[in-house]
Amino acid sequence: MRLALLIGEVQLAEALSGLLQGVGHAIHGFDQEQKLRRALSRESFDLVLADGVLLGDDCASFVQRVRALPGSDLPVMLINCIDDEELLSEVLAAGAEDYISRPLAGRELVGRIGAVLRRRHPDLFRLESELVFGSYRFDLQTRTVWLRGEVIDLTEREFDLGLFLFRNIGRMISRGHIHEMIWQVSRPMESRTIDTHVSRLRRKLALLRGNEFHLSAVYGTGYRLERSRQPWVSELVTISLDEPGDSTSGHHSTGVQACSA
Repeated sequence: MRLALLIGEVQLAEALSGLLQGVGHAIHGFDQEQKLRRALSRESFDLVLADGVLLGDDCASFVQRVRALPGSDLPVMLINCIDDEELLSEVLAAGAEDYISRPLAGRELVGRIGAVLRRRHPDLFRLESELVFGSYRFDLQTRTVWLRGEVIDLTEREFDLGLFLFRNIGRMISRGHIHEMIWQVSRPMESRTIDTHVSRLRRKLALLRGNEFHLSAVYGTGYRLERSRQPWVSELVTISLDEPGDSTSGHHSTGVQACSA
């Protein structure tokens, strides 16, 4: 999972980053709220973890500011806080998912972060061998995708990308987020590489407007997979791989276009 940490003390930031990276999280650290909010405006994260010592009496207002960001429904956790019942009540009322008082215990923190993530992003933790999203069936054992009874020919990377997007239906997922979760590297990467993979996946899985799900670009940031609000139709809108551009207008077909990589 991709976590944003707002921590003022360098030693604490390093310790928490090491702890959370050790259990598999991708960590992005910030020492000022302004820097964090700037990142939140263009990147997607699964959770914000903020230091109560850095925020002081501004904890509840901070939660409200993060929750008020356009398109943001991020879970926010506060840690290293003073043990104060009134402050706890204010922070939770503002929309925080959890509040951990001092002293901070590493094992407890990892467990409570996991609990929040499972509660807020349940599709990311589903362990069934097959995951079904409407007419799409992902077989995790054979790494196969079925659509309307037909196997769609995907590469290994396309399978991972498709599953990741379906596990995050309705969320804006930034290119950086996709890069870290699918390519599993933190170094900068040309957006064209991600855009090319997304474009081919959209065509192969017919994630076009007029179908059950459609995958659209969010200008300057990333992508969002959404369930169509229109009634599901019998004919599938498709677009051939050799057509130029990335238009969502396509052809109507009674079958599924299974294209090879």
